[in-house]
Amino acid sequence: DGDSTADAGLEEQMDPALPASLGRRFADESVRRAFKHCAMRIAKDYKPPYLALASEINTYFKFHPDDAEAFVSLYRETAHAVKQLSPGTKVTATLQYELLTGTAEGTARWDALERFGDALDAVAITTYPSPFFQSPDAIPTDYYLQLTRHTAKPVIVAESGWPTGGGAAFH
Repeated sequence: DGDSTADAGLEEQMDPALPASLGRRFADESVRRAFKHCAMRIAKDYKPPYLALASEINTYFKFHPDDAEAFVSLYRETAHAVKQLSPGTKVTATLQYELLTGTAEGTARWDALERFGDALDAVAITTYPSPFFQSPDAIPTDYYLQLTRHTAKPVIVAESGWPTGGGAAFH
């Protein structure tokens, strides 16, 4: 809920130029309006070939399941508005791959992708497999093919990395 201890002081961490009344959830009308306005401005001014409306949104869904549907509806509204201003823009939201597959926690969370239905123009992932495999060679050859069982959309690897230094605890 919006008054939980975890949310205490949230406004203090936000951009000080933003009014405290802006809201904290994607269900809040003021948040929805600001989110959509920002995306529309980017679409209008830059006409980007790709636009991700969220980064690793499934991590947000994990901690705020009560707000997930509000985000998905906002995503759909915003993607539609972006396409009106920039018809060539491919709109997506990134999802954290190790969380999707269950590699990170033992339970797959493909529902985060499935919530979007056909609304994503492409499926964008971030992937950081080093905490789960001893070396890049230890990653199963079909590790990323799991995605093809859940979508036929084009795939974008938006972020990926493997540390080049540090001990095992670092990974």
